[in-house]
Amino acid sequence: AHSEFTVSSVFVSDKYPSFVSILRDHGYFTAFLDSADGGFTNWSMWVRRWYEQFGDLMTRDDKVTIKALGDLILERRKQNQPYAISAITTSNHIPFRVPEGGIQPPENAEAPERIKYTLRYSDDQLKALFERLDQNDALSNTVFFILGDHAYSLDEVPNESGIGGNYDTLRYNVVW
Repeated sequence: AHSEFTVSSVFVSDKYPSFVSILRDHGYFTAFLDSADGGFTNWSMWVRRWYEQFGDLMTRDDKVTIKALGDLILERRKQNQPYAISAITTSNHIPFRVPEGGIQPPENAEAPERIKYTLRYSDDQLKALFERLDQNDALSNTVFFILGDHAYSLDEVPNESGIGGNYDTLRYNVVW
C-alpha cells in the first residue's frame, strides 16, 4: 500500500529551497528526526540537502523519537540559538502495534481499534514531551506544528479497492 510512482516525482527539481533551508540560511539550527527509514521513502536525500542534521532513528517507538526531539530542543535553548526541528513518528502506522509500556489493545483487535491505541500512545509521548519542556522552562518562544501526513479509514470510507479500507485511504478524502 505504499506509493511506488509519486515518490520520485514529488520533488521535480533539486534547486528549490525549502522553508527550513531558508531558516537555516538565516541562522537557525535545523534538524530532522525520522523514525522511519528515510531511504525507503526516498526523502533522506532531500532532508540532507535542507537540514543541518538528519537523525535516521529507524524505530517503531515514538518514545525514542520524542525523547530525541526533546533533547535537541533543550540543547538548542541552552545555546540560545533559534531552531527548526522536524520529527516523524511511526507508532501510529501499519502494522499498528503499541510499543512496550503503552496501553495495549485487546487481543485480536482489528486495525481500526489498533489505530486508536497507537494514536493514544503517540499522544502520551507528546504529553510527556510537553511536561518535560515545561519542567525545564522550555515552552516559551516555541511554536509547535503537529501534523499528520495521511489518515487511515476507521470504516467510514467505503472499501472499493479490495485491498482493505485501512490500506488504501490515500485515494479518499480522509486527510482531515
